Amino acid sequence: MTLLTLTLYVQPNSNPPSHWTGRHVQAWFLNWLRAHDPVLAAQLHDHNGRKPYAVSPLFMQSVENGVPFLQITTLTADLSERLATFLQEPPRSIQLGALIFQVDSIAVHRSSYETLIREATEQVTSLALHFVTAATFRSQQMDMPLPLPPLVFGSLIHAWDMFSPLPLPILLQPFIDTHLAIARCELRTRHITSSGRETRIGFTGSVRYMVRDTLHDPPTMHEWRVLIGALVRYAAFAGVGAQTSAGMGQVHVIP
Repeated sequence: MTLLTLTLYVQPNSNPPSHWTGRHVQAWFLNWLRAHDPVLAAQLHDHNGRKPYAVSPLFMQSVENGVPFLQITTLTADLSERLATFLQEPPRSIQLGALIFQVDSIAVHRSSYETLIREATEQVTSLALHFVTAATFRSQQMDMPLPLPPLVFGSLIHAWDMFSPLPLPILLQPFIDTHLAIARCELRTRHITSSGRETRIGFTGSVRYMVRDTLHDPPTMHEWRVLIGALVRYAAFAGVGAQTSAGMGQVHVIP
């Protein structure tokens, strides 16, 4: 897996985009891939369901240095290897709709499913996620903009099962359904509309989850507590919920 952070340069006094840019970032990413490998770009474009990559929208200011940036993640070894090859000729500029940005720098962070499992050694008692961009889940052809544990972690399990060569050692869904609860949340409803497409209803904000103990915890409780930590770190790569390939569901882990 690979996480790219592209720091951009924008001309002084330029007007920031007033619209959702997630679709524009996705379009630029596929066009960039198409210039290197048209077949790969077509496969990714035509792939139905969860795609093996995620993008952020354009963020006009980073926490560290206050400059525009965007992020792209790849979730399979094959796509990550091809991305590494393409980065030998890194992009010099990015066009998002009518706006053109110069690429100032590219930071590359790599990991793997094996690493996430190996580094998950501590039992989790609570965990917190910050939903940076609007997240939502599809239920009966409707948006479900709520960070319920089965929806959030079910989405991560689904992505892991689709793209990881290493299956999760144990079934996590029963643990999530019965032992993971929301302890605290601060959320806002968001409406996302891009390029004349339908409006999606999502949420942003922070959620803290707690692991509930019961009188009759199963023997796998220790493994569950450890593996949920791997799944949480995976969220930074995979994103959560619907339309992660178009900028929605970007997540940061809160220490």
